Amino acid sequence: MPPFSKTLQEEGAAIKTVKLIEDGIFQEERIRELLLKPGKCARMSGCRTLEDSISDLHAQVAANKRGMQLLKELMETYGYEVVQAYMGYIQDFAESSARDALKRVAKFYGTTLPSVDYMDDGSEIRLKIEIDPETGSSCFDFTGTSSQVLNSTNCPTAVVYSAIIYCIRCIVDADIPLNQGCMRPIRVVLERGSILSPDDELPVVAGNVLTSQRVTDVIFTALRAVACSHGCMNNFTMGSSDVAYYETICGGSGAGDGFNGTSAVHTHMTNTRMTDPEILETRYPVILRFFRIRRGSGGNGKYKGGDGVVRSFLFLQDLTAVLLTERRVLEPKGLFGGGNGMKGLNMVYVPNEDTAARWSVSPQEMLHDVRRGEWTREEETRSSDGFAVYRARNAGGKNVLAVRCGDILTIHTGGGGGCYPEEAKQENKRGTIHD
Repeated sequence: MPPFSKTLQEEGAAIKTVKLIEDGIFQEERIRELLLKPGKCARMSGCRTLEDSISDLHAQVAANKRGMQLLKELMETYGYEVVQAYMGYIQDFAESSARDALKRVAKFYGTTLPSVDYMDDGSEIRLKIEIDPETGSSCFDFTGTSSQVLNSTNCPTAVVYSAIIYCIRCIVDADIPLNQGCMRPIRVVLERGSILSPDDELPVVAGNVLTSQRVTDVIFTALRAVACSHGCMNNFTMGSSDVAYYETICGGSGAGDGFNGTSAVHTHMTNTRMTDPEILETRYPVILRFFRIRRGSGGNGKYKGGDGVVRSFLFLQDLTAVLLTERRVLEPKGLFGGGNGMKGLNMVYVPNEDTAARWSVSPQEMLHDVRRGEWTREEETRSSDGFAVYRARNAGGKNVLAVRCGDILTIHTGGGGGCYPEEAKQENKRGTIHD
């Protein structure tokens, strides 16, 4: 997950359409060549966990074969025409449900719904939703969004569409499977060359994991559905020539009309599981010092935003660590006058020279000195009761860190925005779009 890439090529293997299975045979050599191809370029490497990637693709093939088998069984049981008809019915019902939801939004909040938010680098995500109150047909117009950038936060157009269909599904009350019918009422306007429709050669790795979350927040704010979430996937990777690890870290979700946000949860465009501490510490040269809820980080209001988390790692050998995060500059916004959530923070603690020298002679002393659990600010800056002396450094939202044995990385994720001021009356005279 390179945070400072300036071209798509720097982000690894970019594979255009290629046959994975040809004449029933898995094309392993072809795939190996594609995954290793970036290594032929200067200052770049090919896939370092090649066997894992090949195994992942085999699993995807197996899943597709299972899907083919189930479809075949449906056809044999009900016939082609019936199966095709019901596929159409499912999409038709999704379309009507989406139209009903959009008409409710227009009824309560108006037919023209503007919204704007910003990335930490100042890039603007601007949206104006126009809704026909009779039909529910809508235009999601992102005109005015900032231009594409020379970093990896450019967002592929397909990801923008994914964010839109996700938001529409969330405001639909009916129990429907997610399908393309949800998008039938919607026309999307994107300016070519904007951060949401970048040129093909520009990097996009953060577009899926960071910018997509800002797009989601902008859409939900326009629809008056929910306050902003903690706002990114809090990507953390670490590795060396023989080990690689990647995780995304949860935060607080936004509050809405009638409900509080949720603490310590993945939101919107991500829902990955966290590695168990026992597995993490057994397989990787790191100790998880603590992982706790960041109390009070959610926005205040009649309905409070969810709290973020704090996750702290002690490194047991020299590694490269990468941070790819957002909402470290701008706070997640509240809704209807609710308070903003707290922004995130990434801190590195480096032992002083005397401490580092002592640990290099006796590594076990490091494990004795660096206790688990939260530190006070005093313990972070000077010795207290035998604890190690550390220098604190703000790592910023995006960075590549050459961490040494004994260094500590602590990631504070943001909270969600609140909804309505705290003094708001219990009744809401306008009702809600779900009434």
